[in-house]
Amino acid sequence: MQRVISIYSGKVNQLRTQLKQSIRERLDNSPYKYMSYIPELLFAGLKEKVLGEYDVENDVILINSRLINHDYNILLNIALHELAHYITYRYSKSPHDEAFKSVCLDLGVDDDFEKARVNITKKEKLIDKINKLQALSESPFSEEGLSALLKISELSAKYDINVEESEESICRVVLYEAKRIPNKIIFLGGIISVLTGATVIKDFTRGESGRLTAFGSYEELEVAEYLFDTLSYKIEKEIRRKRKEDPINNKGVAYVNGFYLGVLNAISAKQQKDSETNTTSKALVVKKNKNMELAKKLYYNQFQYIARKKATGARYKNFSYNQGNEYGKNLEIEKGIKDSKENLLLT
Repeated sequence: MQRVISIYSGKVNQLRTQLKQSIRERLDNSPYKYMSYIPELLFAGLKEKVLGEYDVENDVILINSRLINHDYNILLNIALHELAHYITYRYSKSPHDEAFKSVCLDLGVDDDFEKARVNITKKEKLIDKINKLQALSESPFSEEGLSALLKISELSAKYDINVEESEESICRVVLYEAKRIPNKIIFLGGIISVLTGATVIKDFTRGESGRLTAFGSYEELEVAEYLFDTLSYKIEKEIRRKRKEDPINNKGVAYVNGFYLGVLNAISAKQQKDSETNTTSKALVVKKNKNMELAKKLYYNQFQYIARKKATGARYKNFSYNQGNEYGKNLEIEKGIKDSKENLLLT
């Protein structure tokens, strides 16, 4: 599964709604007005110069989250360009062949939007500069503050940048998706939540598969993805080792459930103990609660029906729980994970 870290905020949610309406209007005035289904549209962390992408595996249209403050017409053209990929990917010989170009023409895609690709970094730097000037404009020294305000007005007008006050946002990534999520995966999600401060839940929308979903900052979710894959590999490797030692008793779903649950409780107990004296551990608990609060506010209200379930009534063996608990107490997790800007993510 190709994972996508998407972002939600008041402005992003408003843009998504507006773009969906604009796309619908374009379709209704095109040869594709028969289309009742449009892929979900998300703002996501893409590579620097990638404006957008149609993600075939997840069936979603992605727009680079760096473009949130760009001109709306650019965002619409990117979305329509990716919609054209959705319409043609089943039969086009190449991503940008004549059939694709014909669909773009039918949808009224303006080729000039491609120029935005070279402006992403430049505009980001300008936005960063304006944000710093805004902080300076609150200076108690009147001349300094006034000078900063004038410079903000000049840059905003010259480069058509509208930077609003920073708003709350939350990022989301689907760690695991299936029609039925095994209890061991839910327990693994609990381990990830304890270690990173990300909120990890089981959620699903009506008619779709179940998802183990994580909410947090972009950096927290990068770590969550890494740990989900790494710890899954480590724990499964240990379970295989235990089964070789005792293939008769150490088999079955109940054995695996018990082992994962034991690891989760060992790590939770250690975190609880550390939080009494360790400020970092305390901060993770606060962070998790904040992430859950923002997820409810900025994500759940985008869906008519959301159900959240915990693993209840899971069958497990006591002796495998004890094995997992001992393993969890001594589990070594790689430290010093850094993001692209060399910020330490896991200490």
